[in-house]
Amino acid sequence: MLCSPLPPFSRCPVRAQAGAVQPTKARTQEARYLIVNVNPAVGRLALAPFSVPNNPPEYPIVGSGFSNLKEEWTVRPAGPGKYTINSTTHPDAAWSRLEGGIVASEGSWSQFAIEPAGDGAYVIKSPNTDEVATLNSARGEQLHTERFKGSPSQLWKFERVGQ
Repeated sequence: MLCSPLPPFSRCPVRAQAGAVQPTKARTQEARYLIVNVNPAVGRLALAPFSVPNNPPEYPIVGSGFSNLKEEWTVRPAGPGKYTINSTTHPDAAWSRLEGGIVASEGSWSQFAIEPAGDGAYVIKSPNTDEVATLNSARGEQLHTERFKGSPSQLWKFERVGQ
């Protein structure tokens, strides 16, 4: 069975009624995930416990470290190889690139590519660039983009929540 490496996609053969295998088709599905850095000290991505008082508000995205911060993210297909990522705490707040940082914004959204990086890890990439979501530490640092270097701070696992 062929299945896409991207977590929100299922790319499996579709069988006809007579049992013949039809060409592989992509079935996209929206799903909720915890997004976890491969470095346990960084932990899961979460919204900061404060928002930037813009209108509409922006929520910095930080690492949870060893705290109990737990944010679920809804990943939605948004075109070939592209996704939007929304907070479940603030469903109208989608990931948005803002001056090199990534925030959850209720006023704008960006599309991201999610690409396999081996060993069940992924990079979250700004499409058509080599900039990837990076978080070097959970101590007050905001999620931002940097050129891909392959460091653990740039590698993410998607842990599906619910069905």
